[in-house]
Amino acid sequence: MSTALLDAVVKKNRARLIPFMLALYVLAFLDRSNIGFAKQTYQIDTGLSNEAYALGAGIFFVVYAFLGFRRIF
Repeated sequence: MSTALLDAVVKKNRARLIPFMLALYVLAFLDRSNIGFAKQTYQIDTGLSNEAYALGAGIFFVVYAFLGFRRIF
């Protein structure tokens, strides 16, 4: 495969993939931040303390990051 053809293919794929990946990143960020938006109502409904909520949110984010890292490899 020639260098010019390879460069054209990479440029075309990059132009398509980067906006798509950016959109997926934004959606993932919004999904993770929803737990923060629901905090007040969830604590009132369940009677959780701030410490218990922080522990649960921390465990959620650690597991989320670990499973996301494992998908890469």
